[in-house]
Formats: sequence, C-alpha cells, structure tokens
Amino acid sequence: MLERRASRRFILKAVGLGTVGTVVVPPLLHLDNTSRVFKSVVLGEKVDCAQDKEGEIQNYPFDAIVVPGGGSVITPQGVHVPSYHQQLRLDGAAIAYSKNLAPRIILLDGAKDPSEDGLASRRYLQASFRRLAGENALLPDEAIIIENRSINTATNMRELRKIVAAQNIKKVMIVTNEYHERRTTLLSCEYGVHASSSSAEDLIIEVDPERKDEIDNLYHTS
Repeated sequence: MLERRASRRFILKAVGLGTVGTVVVPPLLHLDNTSRVFKSVVLGEKVDCAQDKEGEIQNYPFDAIVVPGGGSVITPQGVHVPSYHQQLRLDGAAIAYSKNLAPRIILLDGAKDPSEDGLASRRYLQASFRRLAGENALLPDEAIIIENRSINTATNMRELRKIVAAQNIKKVMIVTNEYHERRTTLLSCEYGVHASSSSAEDLIIEVDPERKDEIDNLYHTS
C-alpha cells in the first residue's frame, strides 16, 4: 500500500513538473500565482495559490468549495448517477461543508448528455450531507452553484474563473481525488483563481477510517 501511494505521488510530481511549463512559461498572466506554483512544484510541495489564508471571509476560511466534474454512470434502471470517483469528491465536499470551511459549493459538472437532468451531483451531495449531519440537516439549494458548460479539467477551471469573478469569490478550496488534485490546482492557479486543495480521500478517511480499505481497493483495481 505504501508502495502504491509512493508511486502515485512520484507520478503526480513528474506530471506537475511537466505541467508547470504550461503554467509558468506561456502568458505569465498571474505573476503572484506563478511564483507560488513554481516554488511548490520545484520543491515537490502541494500546489497552493490561495492568498491570505490566515484571513477569514464571513467567518469561513474559504469563499467556496469547488468540486471538479467526474462524470456519471447509468444504473441498470437507466438512471444517471455520479461515477464512483465523483461520489468520493462529493462526499469530501459534504464533509468540508460540514466543517464550515466555506458557505457554498461550486459543482463544475460540465456539459451533460441530453438525457440527463443535470441535477444528479446536487442530489447526491445533499444526500451525502444528510448522511453525515443527520436526516434533518439542510444543505440548501442556494448554497450550491452548478456549472454545465465545461468539457474537461482545463475548461472546468476556465468556467470557474468566470464564476468567481461574477460572485466576487476571493479564494476557493478544491476537493477532488488524490490523483487529480495537483493537475486541478495547477490549472486553477493558471486561470488566476486563488485555490488551495484537499483530496476527497483524505477528508473521507479522517471522518470514517473504515472506508480506507474501500478506497484503497478502488485504486488497486482501477
């Protein structure tokens, strides 16, 4: 297990070093983000371009929790539901919201098949929050922003930039799978979004250690 985690981290570091060229070299649009990203990648540290993390906004560390799109699958009954990796991201976001890390959640679900109603992630997120906080707990619709134009991680972050500008959002916490965390954060920083991140798996295991075997088995068989 340790070897698998070490291997994943080595691959992520290599990908990060390769990606940093696309982040740092081309337009250099966001010089403050560029310096943070370059230092983090070169030193093998976690990528983070959230400014003034010690300051809180509205008594929350972040303005929003961001969940990149992870796709959906169709049940035998013909119903679209979030993919398992997306379910982990949504579980992690529900945990982060329950910890009062931000007052709202942005779901970068992206473009959907015409047969989908586009609300599967929101329904799962709300159900996950109720499982966590109790059946009477409420994650209101108005606390959830859904994006449905993007088609991949890069366009996820492009659309996120539009949302944070429109909503006057200063800094965000990205919740995604461990293997996806660095790529997502690098791209968000490239687009000028001040972002920190946490892996969904770490958030889940922290509150429910019994799910560790389930998660490890997922990556072992993937």
